[in-house]
Amino acid sequence: MQEIEKFSALSESDIKGVIIALENVVQTKLSQSNIIRLEKLGTLYPAISSRGEEEAKKVTPNSIRRVSVIYRPGARILKAMKDAGFSKQ
Repeated sequence: MQEIEKFSALSESDIKGVIIALENVVQTKLSQSNIIRLEKLGTLYPAISSRGEEEAKKVTPNSIRRVSVIYRPGARILKAMKDAGFSKQ
């Protein structure tokens, strides 16, 4: 929180409040199968993996194997990772 505080006019408690609100909105939107675009930060997508069924009528909630969230970073984050320079120690 303190690092974010350095780059904004918000207090630590304000930042915590915004993050809690963001978490609540993300949970709600993803549970409604919505894509969430977070400007330059990136995009969150809901994803489901399921067992293949031969007929549509055989598909049930039990067919779902996994529910997850896919994160696609924004261009600035991708560039920062590319420019970071990794080395083996």
